[in-house]
Amino acid sequence: MLMNDASPFSIAGSSPEAILHPGCKINLFLRITGILPNGYHELDTLFYPLSYPRDTLRLRQEHSPTFHLHCNEPDIDPLHNTLTKAWKAFTEASGKPVGLHAILEKGIPHGAGLGGGSSDAASLLLFLNESADHPLSKTELLAVATDVGADVPFFLYDTPCMASGTGNLLTPYPNIVRDLKLQGRHLLLLCPASVVSTPWAYQAWDAAHLKQDLLTDNKKQNIKHVEFSRADVFENSFEQVVFARYPELRLLKEKLYAQGADIAVMSGSGASLFGIFSDQNQAEAAEQYWNDRHVTVFHHVL
Repeated sequence: MLMNDASPFSIAGSSPEAILHPGCKINLFLRITGILPNGYHELDTLFYPLSYPRDTLRLRQEHSPTFHLHCNEPDIDPLHNTLTKAWKAFTEASGKPVGLHAILEKGIPHGAGLGGGSSDAASLLLFLNESADHPLSKTELLAVATDVGADVPFFLYDTPCMASGTGNLLTPYPNIVRDLKLQGRHLLLLCPASVVSTPWAYQAWDAAHLKQDLLTDNKKQNIKHVEFSRADVFENSFEQVVFARYPELRLLKEKLYAQGADIAVMSGSGASLFGIFSDQNQAEAAEQYWNDRHVTVFHHVL
C-alpha cells in the first residue's frame, strides 16, 4: 500500500508550512545476484522500515518557483542532493513548479546504509503530490521516485518490501515479521562513527568477484528470491569487502553475538549494523553497553 493511502511520515502544520519526519530502513538481508551490462547491480533484498533514526524536514512555500535547501550537515551540497533532484523531477512530471524553502536537520547518519537521502526525497515527493492541485497517479509518482534514486520508491510504501532488479522492483511483504517468527523480539540498530561510501562498496565488491560470471542481460536473469529458512535470510553480500576495509565493524557484529543476539547483520553497504535479541534483558543490557561507549543505538520491538 502506497504511503499516499497511509503515510507513516509525521507531518505537522499545513500549507504553506509543514514539518516532515522521514524515517529510515534496514536490509534484513541483501544479496548481490548479478551485474547488468550498464554496470548497475542486481539485488535480492528485503527492506524493512524503521521510524528511528529519522530526519526533520521543514518546508515553507515561496512565491518564487524555485527550491532552496539549507542543511545542518555541511557535507550535503544544497545544489546536488536527492531533495533537489526530487523537486526537479516532480516539477518536470507535474509541469507546475512549487516554490519551496527547505531546512533539513539530519538525524539519520550519513554513510550508514539506512537510506536517509532516499527517505528525504520520498517524503518531499509525497508532500508535493499531496499539495498539488492535480496530483500524480500512484504509477506516475513511482516513476518519478525511480528517476530520483533506486531506494526512493520503497519509501513510498508503508510496509516491508522484497526488492529485486536494482532495488526498484518491489513486492510488499507486510507479514515478514510473522513469517520469520520475529514478533516481540528486540532489534538494536547500531550507528557507529564509521562512514562507508556506497559507490566504493560496489566497486570493492566488483573487484573481489571479477573472476565470477556475474554479468546478466535480458536473456539471463539469475535473481531467485530466497526461501525463508533461518540459514538463508540474514546475510549481506557487502560484509566481506566492508569488513576487510573497516575491521571495527566486524568487531561490532561479533560483540552483538557475544551479547546474546540471535542474529547480527550489517545493513545496506554499512556502516550500520543490527542485532535481533530474543531476551529483553540481554537487549537492554547491550543497549546500555553501547550507550556507555558513545555508540549511537536505537532499540525497536518487532
